[in-house]
Amino acid sequence: MTIQSGSLQRMQQARTMSKEQDLRSEIDGIFARFGFNYPRCGISIGKGWVPIFEEFLQEIILSGYEVKFEQVKQKFGDLRIYFQSPNQKEVQELLNKAEKRCSETCELCGNPAKNGNHDGWLAVLCKACSKARDDERASNKRDEKTSRKNA
Repeated sequence: MTIQSGSLQRMQQARTMSKEQDLRSEIDGIFARFGFNYPRCGISIGKGWVPIFEEFLQEIILSGYEVKFEQVKQKFGDLRIYFQSPNQKEVQELLNKAEKRCSETCELCGNPAKNGNHDGWLAVLCKACSKARDDERASNKRDEKTSRKNA
């Protein structure tokens, strides 16, 4: 039993890592396409917010603004982008629009959603993604209990 449970956990971890690598590749491609350097402190947003972020970058390019990104992430269920720009005010206005859209968009799938508490974490998730995340966490907890019981 322990071996099967451990194998299941490794398979789940491998699937998660593969999805994260795919997302990282997609985001790397977006930065390269627009000629921006990858943020010094990284990027950590869900796939559902990537199109909004890409549109934000397009607006920056079309406006001719120079921007250096420091970090892009989700924090407390909100899009957070830390940047430097000689056009700070104008870029911030564009960012405010992107933040508003993200606050109404599931960060995992891109469907309409609301910010809420999901098992102790603030996140913007649609009902389907929230349920899937809850089911996955419940399954992981069961697997952990089974592993400890059989150890």
